Amino acid sequence: MNGTGIRILLAGLFLWVVQTTHPCLSQPRGSEAIARQNLDVEAIFYDAAKAEMLENLEEAIRLYEKVLRIDAGNAAAYYKLASIQIRQNKITEALKNAKESVKHDKGIYYYWLQYAQLQEENRDWKGAVKSYRYLVEHFPDQQQFRLSVAQVLIKNGKFKDAVKELGKAEEFLGPSNELFQLRQRLLLQQNKVSDAIEDGRRWVATLPEEPESYFSFAQLLITHNQFEEGKKILLQMGEKFPSNPTSHLMLADIYINERKEDKAEEEMIKAFSSPDLPIGAKIDIVSGYLRGMDSEEEKKKAIAMCDLILKVHPTDARSYIIRGDILSRAGDKRGARDMFLKAKSLDKNNFGLWEQTVLIDLTLNEIDSLIIHTAEAKVLFPNTPSFPFYNGLGNMMKKQYPNAIEALEQARRISLDNNEMQFEISSQLGDAYYNVNEKDKAWQAFDEALRLDSNSSHVLNNYSYFLSLEKTMLSKAAKMSSKLVRLFPGDPTFLDTYGWVLYQMGNYPEALVTMEKAVKGSESGVIWEHYGDVLFKMGRIEEAGKAWKKANDFGGEVSQELGKKLKELKLN
Repeated sequence: MNGTGIRILLAGLFLWVVQTTHPCLSQPRGSEAIARQNLDVEAIFYDAAKAEMLENLEEAIRLYEKVLRIDAGNAAAYYKLASIQIRQNKITEALKNAKESVKHDKGIYYYWLQYAQLQEENRDWKGAVKSYRYLVEHFPDQQQFRLSVAQVLIKNGKFKDAVKELGKAEEFLGPSNELFQLRQRLLLQQNKVSDAIEDGRRWVATLPEEPESYFSFAQLLITHNQFEEGKKILLQMGEKFPSNPTSHLMLADIYINERKEDKAEEEMIKAFSSPDLPIGAKIDIVSGYLRGMDSEEEKKKAIAMCDLILKVHPTDARSYIIRGDILSRAGDKRGARDMFLKAKSLDKNNFGLWEQTVLIDLTLNEIDSLIIHTAEAKVLFPNTPSFPFYNGLGNMMKKQYPNAIEALEQARRISLDNNEMQFEISSQLGDAYYNVNEKDKAWQAFDEALRLDSNSSHVLNNYSYFLSLEKTMLSKAAKMSSKLVRLFPGDPTFLDTYGWVLYQMGNYPEALVTMEKAVKGSESGVIWEHYGDVLFKMGRIEEAGKAWKKANDFGGEVSQELGKKLKELKLN
């Protein structure tokens, strides 16, 4: 049986015990028939309590009603029926049964409490006040219900009577923050500001060891433009409760409005140095600097506040995250990343931290860091395609093609419904598979990329160029590279690709025309080498040598045979 079931069982048994000792169920009063009747009622009541305990509420209702048919004055049965009907949200029926319970037994306080609460729920303010007053008058240990009297009077708009009732409650219960707060609210609702302020002074004098009294009174004063006295109370609070951050935050706000920035900063430092100010509140305050962090002075203030947060909350990942955010906004990307990595050591499953870290790796173009961080992130977040994608991209940039393929294939499997990412992955896989000599897979990847974006300059260029190098599907390569030139007519790299495809097809005149356009203004060794090869095929040997010389001067990814071409002035 769970905890709820045990509590219900205990409650049912307790009430059953109460019922068996109730006068209506006492020992026989001189009649054997009455004694048997009482025994029958006890048995039925027990069965009803058991049904209620087992959550069989309809059966419990039937049995309690059966008790009442035998014993119409059974207060406990009325009480239990009302309790069940409250659970069923049948307030009108519950109120009738609660009324019967106190009618037949005025001596049990929780019968009266149920009745009063139901009257209050039914907006019978007058009746509820009367019932709560009966409680406090006839049950001396239930004086807390004087507050209930006041609260019902407030709901009924009887503010003046409610203030008087709170005065009586204070006599019996003693002063408390709750009483003072409620009385202040009532006085203010009656527009009795002077009375509320005077009561606030009494509050501080009566409860000098309660920080709430100082804070609430200061708040009242400041709200009603009594700034000097408000500051005085806050300063008293700060001296008496130095670790309580509330007074320091309020003073800082006042000083900011008075343009006393130094004093405001001093109070803010005191507040931030307190472990009693939750880190969430501190972060909210510092986040305000993110919206207006234009000057170096504001940046320094924000970083100083973050240092205080770190000092007070060194084991909370949020301390490092907010400092990282501030440093990133201030332009210190590496410092920000260091903070995010420290936060990650405390909260490694925080997706946002990994995302921020990887973004900084990309911004700084630090590929080794990108590979390390995405390798770990793609294991922690196996259903997030961006991490394996960027891991694959990093490995591509480092020419670590097998690692790139593994990561990109993982990204492809988990991003099937994202066409944009599928395109990016396929275009990279085409390059990767070609570089590990798996050409059929490379062509498949490029075809898939073009299906998703038929005008991709990267795919059209690399696909057609790789086909030209392999001297295969040259018509397809020519179609793709000519389209590329039409889309980007002045780009030397794309002109070179088209010219080289024409060269591999043996169409040297057109290749020459295209390559002449490509070399204009170009300082690419590869383009000049290709131009020299075309010139040689056209029989212009001397010009080919000059072109190869320029290719050698420019350098870059030229062929290994360039030196031999220059030396012998011929192609192999």
